[in-house]
Amino acid sequence: MVPSGIPRADEITGSLPDIIAGLDLPRVPQQDRSRQKRDALVAAAAQLFEECGYEATTADDIATAAGVSIGTFYSYFRNKRQVFLTLLARCVETLAALHIADLDIRTDPRGDIRATVHQAMGRDELFYGMRRAWTELLPRDPDLARYDRQINALIYAQILTAARRAAAHGLTHADLDLEATCWALTLLLDRAWQLQPRPGADPAADLARQQQALADLIYRALIREA
Repeated sequence: MVPSGIPRADEITGSLPDIIAGLDLPRVPQQDRSRQKRDALVAAAAQLFEECGYEATTADDIATAAGVSIGTFYSYFRNKRQVFLTLLARCVETLAALHIADLDIRTDPRGDIRATVHQAMGRDELFYGMRRAWTELLPRDPDLARYDRQINALIYAQILTAARRAAAHGLTHADLDLEATCWALTLLLDRAWQLQPRPGADPAADLARQQQALADLIYRALIREA
């Protein structure tokens, strides 16, 4: 789900860290042992969300999979939604760490774009559980739909800032509609997080090929050949 029409960059406010700050997240434990238990619950939830789906997973299931009591679960999380939001926050933190608006592609445009896409599309064992839960909840959860619109608008604003910098240095196509192109790229990236390896292919190698192809599409859409 994405906002209709191209957002006006001058009307986009806030930041990705602001979205994280606005989530209903539990406090992070200070002691290492407590953080390990919390992390074990998050990892167990991610695996169950991926295998069974969000609705089919209960707090009891998560506690059992993590090897702790249900009381221990509730000492760290108010409910399973807080676990999901913790997973979501990790993904938003990854996007914020890209600093797309600061990307300077004057020296090696293709290499820089490839590196950024590779970092953005990184996968770990927690990502897939978040992805399935997000896909399941998004169509019927107004709060998630709002987060989705905000995230897309902020990513668009960052891509547009980097593209305008490239245009100022004569790197982009002369007749390029920067706003429309950057919005189209935002929508493309919004779908690209669902990339999966093809059946029978080596998962890591196939995802790497897809990520490189995506980066090259972005490169060709924005950058003119010298």
